[in-house]
Amino acid sequence: MFKKLASMMLAAAMCLALGVSAFAADTGAKTLRQVYDLGNGVTAVVVVDQIGKTAMPARDGNSMTFSDVASPKKTQHYNFLENYGNFCDLRVWNDATKNEGTQMKVTFKATVNGKTTSFSPVLVDPQWRAYIQLNSNQPDKGINGGVDATMEAVDASSVPYTFVASQDWM
Repeated sequence: MFKKLASMMLAAAMCLALGVSAFAADTGAKTLRQVYDLGNGVTAVVVVDQIGKTAMPARDGNSMTFSDVASPKKTQHYNFLENYGNFCDLRVWNDATKNEGTQMKVTFKATVNGKTTSFSPVLVDPQWRAYIQLNSNQPDKGINGGVDATMEAVDASSVPYTFVASQDWM
């Protein structure tokens, strides 16, 4: 019982922390935060913002980080491992310089516990990021499935990006 209560309190604190950062962010048209209810206690949050590169490595080792180029489009997939956690964080940075001005369109698609959800594409300016966070409110059951991120250069032949994904228990 204590473990469930502690997990719920931690999840509530995370939600509040996300809310505080969203209110403090630049209020320009480029900043975005959308929350989706995927059912069965799973929520997804899609964000576009200008915060610097910070990874959230998984303590249990289910994480990946790499840089690549979408020329003009590339899709990356990240698998969830049920025993590795009920929280997933996938971030994509547009590594183009501000002088290049190349925007990147990012489209997320998540399959969670057998149900696939496609999210609306978001535009990411140079040196900005887009990310999706998936969270299950069931502290003793991990998330099954995976998430796809499709990066596409806008008005250019290619765009460099950095991809970071991790899964952990919350």
